[in-house]
Amino acid sequence: MDNSLHVRLPPAYHMSKLKEDEASVVWTNWESNFLSSEDNVRHDIVHFPSIAIRKHSLTDSTGSPQEAAKETLVSWVRTTKNGWMGNTYTLPHYRRRGLASTATLALARQMLQESIFAIVAIENTNTASIKFHEGLGFKRQCAICMVVLVPAATTDQDYS
Repeated sequence: MDNSLHVRLPPAYHMSKLKEDEASVVWTNWESNFLSSEDNVRHDIVHFPSIAIRKHSLTDSTGSPQEAAKETLVSWVRTTKNGWMGNTYTLPHYRRRGLASTATLALARQMLQESIFAIVAIENTNTASIKFHEGLGFKRQCAICMVVLVPAATTDQDYS
């Protein structure tokens, strides 16, 4: 990964770790949430590295001043139990501002500093994600195929 790449956050944003109570938002906006449960996402948020980008505002929706800054979670990336970075997401209204790039690079750097491999696993058909990560300096290492198997006693409802 090219460590010279660096994207700065716009002034109204700041970066921190995802919070446990944000698991519902993260899980709900995850296209592949059928692979896990909200509780598993919550566990990962608590126990593994993640990056959250929040927008802070000193005014409410009408433009009136607030006593304390309101924070809105707008972009994130997290690490899963298998050690992969992923579940990268930016709310639609906040896209094209470099937020996902900033979050992804920050998490990769954090993981590398902690001697953890910074790895993403992307479906071959997800060309947008492949292009995004290659643009950040990630290099293709190998192709993998994932087969999802569940215990025979479970039903589709257990995973939906």
